[in-house]
Amino acid sequence: MAGEDTEVEWEEADEEVQTLIAEVLAELPEIDPAGYDLTAIEAAVTWDVEALEEVCQKLEPLTAAEDDKLAALKRLLAGELRGKKVIVFTYFKDTARYLYRELRGDKAFLKALGHTRLSITDSGIKPQERKDRIIRFAPKAHDHPEIRGTEREIDLLISTDVLSEGQNLQDADTVVNYDLHWNPVRMVQRAGSIDRIGSEYDVVHTYNFFPEDALESLLRLMERLRERLEAINRAGLLDAPVLGELPTPQDFNALRRIAQADQTIWSELESFSELNFGEFLQQELLDFLKRVGEERLKALPPGVGTGKKAPDGRRGLFVHLKGGSQHFWLFYDLATRRFLERKLEVIRLVRCSENEPAVESDFDVYPIIEQAKWHVVGRLRQARVKLPRLRAPQNHILNWLKTRRRNEIIEELLAYFAEPLQDTYLHRLRRIWQANRDNSSALLNILQAFVRDNPVSHPERPEVPELGEDDLTLVCYCYLALA
Repeated sequence: MAGEDTEVEWEEADEEVQTLIAEVLAELPEIDPAGYDLTAIEAAVTWDVEALEEVCQKLEPLTAAEDDKLAALKRLLAGELRGKKVIVFTYFKDTARYLYRELRGDKAFLKALGHTRLSITDSGIKPQERKDRIIRFAPKAHDHPEIRGTEREIDLLISTDVLSEGQNLQDADTVVNYDLHWNPVRMVQRAGSIDRIGSEYDVVHTYNFFPEDALESLLRLMERLRERLEAINRAGLLDAPVLGELPTPQDFNALRRIAQADQTIWSELESFSELNFGEFLQQELLDFLKRVGEERLKALPPGVGTGKKAPDGRRGLFVHLKGGSQHFWLFYDLATRRFLERKLEVIRLVRCSENEPAVESDFDVYPIIEQAKWHVVGRLRQARVKLPRLRAPQNHILNWLKTRRRNEIIEELLAYFAEPLQDTYLHRLRRIWQANRDNSSALLNILQAFVRDNPVSHPERPEVPELGEDDLTLVCYCYLALA
């Protein structure tokens, strides 16, 4: 196994977290910094950081013997799942390595498990070694039958989400989610890694470790996951339960062809995915134009609106806005009071046949249109100030620099560390940070020397248009109302 690294490294931040951050930032009012004592604010934040660091130092580390969650995992693997091929997913790399170390080193557990054929994959494992472990875990799926039944075969694989997407692991029939990913798409992908064409199992199983009630009341993780999974389910894209929900019935003809390993079905289904939704929409519009003529469409005034019966009673408003050369499609859900921007879900809600009768609106659409404009402006503003994603220890160094009193040297270091650095630099910075983070003067001098010896040129970020509410024009709208 690759050398162990005790530095906690987050996997790539997911879409859910980024969306929540964007919504919060978009709603914050603009303020004049001249009205605030910035020096006092900086001093107060520095005090808070130091107080939190002191609290962290006083916290006693949890030993493996006291870890009830680890004990529950051991009971599950050595009991109900004994003899099965299992993959255990976790969000953090250090958690994956902790599990591997504790399971591998527990002789009593290995005796109860009945084998020692366990391994680990994470972002720190070299790609070629990771590929080898995948083959050894799923030899049948990767056409290596000679490995099956030998000591080289892996029957218990611990992994981060580096394996959750696009991997053929259908030799296994069980996924254990040791922790739940914030992004439900990742949860679906975890289960999908074993629920694939070529599986020899009639049923595959997913086991979830849910957060304790007290933690759930603070994080609302389960609530948010279920909301997002419900949206995926309504779009018809959920074909198996993830957290116990009932999936939407699918096209049985398509399911039959999938069961028969008909590979052509994927290209057909893909045409209805969000990645290619523009293609089928464009074709429908072209067919419509052939029937009614292009001039009829051009004659429609800007800002025209219509309405249809709300599917399943889901009332709301679709808004199409244009700003410069950019177009924005949003759907405001009256029940949740939130805007949806996933085009596939929006299209499924407002799509209708040519002769479908219009209905009268049972709510005022114009305040929602104004809200949509503010929403778009806020999202664009957030995109312009959005900071790039930084990995450890660069993110720690940048946060530390922000607590220092500003001068020419600090400004130079902030500019250098504000953009992502390559892996070779991060490796050296990790040693520097771990050895000097408690010695401010020494760390500052070492970082200056590092910047001087390792010049970089950061690529320019793509420009985000500066659009205000008055720059957005209404192309059309469609309300979904009760008939």
